[in-house]
This record gives sequence, structure tokens and C-alpha cells, in this order.
Amino acid sequence: MSRISRRSLLAAGALGAAADAIPFSSWIKQQAWAQGTRVRYNAYSTQGKAMLQKYKDAVARMMNTSVTPEQSPLSWTFQWYTHWCGPGKASELNRIYPTPSPQRTLADEMWNTCQAHGPGEREDFFLPWHRMFVYYFEEIVRQMSADPSFTLPYWNYSNAAQGAIPPEFAVTSSPLYRANRNPGVNTGATIPPSYVTLNALLQQTYSQNGADQGFCATLDFGIHGNVHVWVGDSTNMGSVPWAARDPIFWMHHCNIDRLWASWNRGNCKNPIQDNTWMNKQFTFADVHGTKVVATVKDFDDIAKLHYTYAEFEPASCRPIRTVSPALLAALTSPTEVARTPLHLNLARPAAVAPGARTLSEQIKSLDDKNVYLVLQNVQAEAPPGVVYNVYLDLPQGASPSPESPNYVGTINFFGVTMVGADMNGMMPRTFSINVTDKIKALQASGALNETPAVTLVPQGEAAENARASIGQVQLVSQ
Repeated sequence: MSRISRRSLLAAGALGAAADAIPFSSWIKQQAWAQGTRVRYNAYSTQGKAMLQKYKDAVARMMNTSVTPEQSPLSWTFQWYTHWCGPGKASELNRIYPTPSPQRTLADEMWNTCQAHGPGEREDFFLPWHRMFVYYFEEIVRQMSADPSFTLPYWNYSNAAQGAIPPEFAVTSSPLYRANRNPGVNTGATIPPSYVTLNALLQQTYSQNGADQGFCATLDFGIHGNVHVWVGDSTNMGSVPWAARDPIFWMHHCNIDRLWASWNRGNCKNPIQDNTWMNKQFTFADVHGTKVVATVKDFDDIAKLHYTYAEFEPASCRPIRTVSPALLAALTSPTEVARTPLHLNLARPAAVAPGARTLSEQIKSLDDKNVYLVLQNVQAEAPPGVVYNVYLDLPQGASPSPESPNYVGTINFFGVTMVGADMNGMMPRTFSINVTDKIKALQASGALNETPAVTLVPQGEAAENARASIGQVQLVSQ
């Protein structure tokens, strides 16, 4: 495959965008490479590092407007804006496409379509939309690198030895470098292990099931958002509109896709009986600028897409038994999340009858039920720029640490707010943390209070203008 010229980029983009849309099921049959299976490698492996060199060269071409004009669907700007347009979609459409054109129409359809951050979007589309996005981006890099065997590497930050950003992204002269990453990220700092635990792989359902938020949301709201906030600020990975501007974004989302594939390998099922989910469609562009209509049912299994991963993580699912949630304790008044540790005292439900079992007795007799700490209506006016560690019944004066028996998880505000234009309509979020093992251990040691407390500790200095808040806190058994 020879490198494509600026003229051919413009011509292909114009012709492709002008053509009728192609269904993905028809499109993939036209691809010669679809006869084999490609492997995506760990960014720290020998094969992954070789791919990163090709990635670097391709990114340089995508960013170079004299080689790849911004209006081309193959440009870095176009791909970044497909996730979300940081400077603002309307103004950038007018700047890049001052007159009506097929490419402008395609950009209007594709930009700002990242799931699930906009108003009215369904959380369950987070994983398939990003799989589609990474898939077509990989195709573009394959074209720009003139290597039909190229695959995107993944950054396995849950491996403690690989918790630092791959060194190729910290070279200041490289197109993979971004100066506005958080302090330490470009100089070898490693992400705290508590931010990148693989607890999502313990989930038994893809979608929400009562108080349990399910695999998709646990992955999205947990490890996914934690990595975004750790890497970058509000004009980098820490904010939805700017996240895909950083080249490390793609290694991060390649790993998120790997975790989804790992979960599926453990006999864990996607909502394939849900026609609304399976038949949902999104628009992308191929390397010719042709509009391709991608359908979730074509992207729910990586085997259909002819790629795999060099390694997977263990997961295992069993048949699900639906259990009605029961409220154990709650705080129902909205509370602003301070820039210092916040201590919230929960109360037993008002309807608890005299002589009813104590909280400790209820925890002791859980049998096969789980307990969830549910934080509802979580929102902010601006990104706090930090994550918050969450503790249950942290003793007064105790030093908060992820090693504490009271530590139950970490929450972030990625995707709850946006910075810049097109920021209106963001949805508050609900976090659901499985605290079963922790609350059982606290009960067994006599350290569980009848009116338990939840403590949120910011990991760093939160932005003063964030005004983050939580609408309600519940402790629920199910």
C-alpha cells in the first residue's frame, strides 16, 4: 500500500462523502483483510512498541494539515471531533467547511456522537460506540501508516509494572506528546492501583439490575473515567470534549474494549435479546471518506470484526437471579462535595418498625444477597479535576488510605460536566459500589455502626469552581 497524497485525500473524501451510505454488513465483505484475524498487542510488549512507532508516524501525518487537510475524515481534527468537539461544533463546522459540501454533511452527522454523555443517551451504548470509534480509527491509521497489518496497542494500566504512560508518549518532540497532561504523567508517575482495579469484571449483568449498575456502567464510571481524570486536565483527557485530542486516548480505549472482550469470554452476556440495543446505528467514515452505518449487532463480538487481543483478563458469570432491592440506610438531602474530606451520616429508613432487626443483624443474615452503596444525582458545574476515594464507617481521626478496611471504591466526575461550547445538557450520574465484602468484614469485627457514615476524600486539590454535589446516598441490599 502506497502513501496517499493530499490530492487523493481530498478527492476520496469528497467522493466518499457524496456516495450513499453503506451498511457495515455489506462494507466488511468488501475488505480483503477480513479473511484473517489481527492481534492487538500490549503497548509495553515488543510487538506493541513496533506498532507505536507506526502509530507515531501515522499520527504525524493525520495532524499535518498540509498532508491531511482538516476537512478530510482522515484528519486528526475530524477524528477528535467525532468524539466531541472541544472548541464547539457549530463554530468549527463553519470554520472548516465555510460552504455546504458532502464532507460538511458527514461531519455534522458524526461529530459529538460519543456515547453516553449527551442528554437522553442510554448508558448501554458506551461500549459499542467506542468499539466502533476505535475500529474505524485503527483503519485510518492502517491507511496512513501504509501498513495493512497495523493494529492499535492497548495500555494495560492495571498491571502495576505498566502503570506509567508508555514512554513513547512522553517524548517532547513526538506527535504523541501532550504538555497539558497532569503533573507527573509525562515524567514516569504511575497511576494508583486503586484507580484501575478490575472489579467491573466481577459484574454478572451487562445492564443495570436493580441497585447493581451492571458491567457497562461499572467499567465506564470506574476504571475508564479514573484513567481519563488521572491523565489530563479540563483541556485534555480529563474532559469529554478534549479527550480524543490526546493520542493516548486510543490506547486507553483499546484497553477498555479488551476488558469488554474479556468479560464476554467469561460467559458473560451482552443484552442481545434487546432489539433496541442490538439495532442501534451510528455513522462513521472509512478510509475513503465513505459513510458507513454501523449497527451494534455487528459489533457485539470481536470475532465478527476479525481481531483479537494478545491477552485477556479472567471473568466468570453465572445465571442471574433478580432480587428486589431493600433500603438499609440513606441520606436524602443534597450535599455539596467539599474540596476537603466530606463526612456523611446515613440514617435508617423512617419506616423501620420498632423492634425491627438492627443493621448489623441484617448484614449478618444476608445469605447470597449483595449490598450496594448508591450515590445518586452526582453532578458538578465544572470538572473537579480529581477523583474521590470513598470510605464506609471510616473511624474518626483515621488516616484514609486505599489499604484501609473501610475503603470501598473511587468515583470520578468524567462525563458529568463539559468545558467549552456544546456543554449544556449533561446528565447527572448514579454510582453503585458493591460493598458486600467490606460491610460484612466491618460487621464481623464489630466496627459497623447502626447509622453508618460515608466519607469522600478528594485525591488532590479539586477545582474551586466545580461545585460538585450528590443528591442522595443509599445503602441497599439486593
